[in-house]
Amino acid sequence: DALNYFKKAKEQFEKANHQEGLSYAYNHISWVLVEKKQYTSALDYIQEALFIRRKINASSEQISNTLGDVATVQVALKKYSAAKIAINEAIQLARKLNKPIIVSVHQLTLASLYLNNNQLNEAIAIAQSSYQIAHKANNRLQCMKCASALAKIYEKQQKYHLAYPYL
Repeated sequence: DALNYFKKAKEQFEKANHQEGLSYAYNHISWVLVEKKQYTSALDYIQEALFIRRKINASSEQISNTLGDVATVQVALKKYSAAKIAINEAIQLARKLNKPIIVSVHQLTLASLYLNNNQLNEAIAIAQSSYQIAHKANNRLQCMKCASALAKIYEKQQKYHLAYPYL
């Protein structure tokens, strides 16, 4: 089982006092817990990964991605204010790094936050921005994810004629 595997890895990294490895173990445990829909525990692990990564001065890209993971779990827990803070920091770091696809990915998390919080106009604006970034970078997979998000938002608004082009 993946959870036991990563918990054993965590123990090994703790014994070796290998902080970077420990942060990866926490990150992977978090995602296994997300798959099991154990969001509260997942948040504890991903926040610990973020704490360690900040402490060891991990790369800005790692910090940005981990902040995105934190926000994703917080959205699942309906902790929208905290998620918005984390995802906006992640977006700012990705912009400073000039990593447009990472910006686009984080913007989709922000759009999901707005969608779940029934702020549909904000969700559309952010999802469209994310789509434009992905399209400009010629990243088809990210474009598909953005299109899917836009279709969901328009569907929730019952503006089916606007959703169809994205299906």
